[in-house]
Amino acid sequence: MPKKIVYQFKPFVKIIRENYINKYESKKNFHQIYLQNSSMVVLQDKEKRVLFLNEYRRGLKKMSLGFPGGNIEKKEKPIQAIKRELLEETGFIAKNWKLLFTYSRHGTYNCGKDYIFFASNIKKKETKNKIEKIERKWMNKKQIIQNLNKNKFETSGVLSTVLFYLYKKI
Repeated sequence: MPKKIVYQFKPFVKIIRENYINKYESKKNFHQIYLQNSSMVVLQDKEKRVLFLNEYRRGLKKMSLGFPGGNIEKKEKPIQAIKRELLEETGFIAKNWKLLFTYSRHGTYNCGKDYIFFASNIKKKETKNKIEKIERKWMNKKQIIQNLNKNKFETSGVLSTVLFYLYKKI
């Protein structure tokens, strides 16, 4: 069976079904989920505090802590996307940027890729665009660890980014 699109809502999601054979396995009616790639940023201020956003997450059906970020639009590079998202969500711009790591959201179903950045040397930027109304929480490392111990980071991307940040001692 050739690849068949089962569902699509551009540019956010596409689900295909196919039969496949490779040297490791074969599957019939395998479903693969393609989600739009995204970027997130660990934004650090002069006091070495990190910015978290507390937003309602539909999949969780509640508020959840996360980082500024969002989808990478067509023809946009990950760094361009995160700079745009940071400004839209917070009104901040940053001078220093570093790609920390990338990861695939799911090894079997290929649910998109996330690009995780670190940014510092920040300032507020005057913008004509409206800044999204999102609750912001600045946390030092002790507060981050306290929230980690209370299981406050509920999505795999945020959790892996928090752990990477703490491990690398940026």
